[in-house]
Amino acid sequence: MRNSRLLLTLTVGLAVSSLVLTAPSSLASKEPTKTQVMDWINKQAKDPVVTDYFDFQLVNLDDDPEPEIVAKHNGSVHLK
Repeated sequence: MRNSRLLLTLTVGLAVSSLVLTAPSSLASKEPTKTQVMDWINKQAKDPVVTDYFDFQLVNLDDDPEPEIVAKHNGSVHLK
């Protein structure tokens, strides 16, 4: 369970880190707001991220000086 959670976090972090390239300003100079991160994700997402249960943090996942964004969004499952 712990390994799968770590793998998911790293996968999401690496996927979301590509959004940093489209960010209008450097993350090193100014930490983005929750709304900015959600807007960057929603520009590329099939289903929009809503404010409930969404969080992010800046983490350095590689050897460069720029931090990456690791975001998570816990949603619900609808069974029919």
